[in-house]
Amino acid sequence: MDQLKRNALDLIKRQKAEIERLNAEVEKQYEQAKADILGNMPDGGMSCHWCIEQHKAEAIKEFAERLKAVSSRLQIGGEYNYQIITINSIDYLVKEMTEAQHDGTRTAGISTI
Repeated sequence: MDQLKRNALDLIKRQKAEIERLNAEVEKQYEQAKADILGNMPDGGMSCHWCIEQHKAEAIKEFAERLKAVSSRLQIGGEYNYQIITINSIDYLVKEMTEAQHDGTRTAGISTI
């Protein structure tokens, strides 16, 4: 029975050492891939960050424009001019914009709910 315990512990130690070796190899390959990708960019990847920020800003502007388009005007007593936006309109726009982004198409028009 003692031999069985020693063999089991030995196997566990070998497997643990192999797991640690493989984790180190994965980390090394990840860092190399990251360096290769960033190294191929003239500015070390900074343009990628700038590009993402630009796309975010454009998406926010587009969302605001579409939100205005689906809003309903409300005038009370001829003096006040309000824009009413429903929660359904917001949900619809988010769905429309994210689906258009995922399937690679852009929707031409906006329809209200």
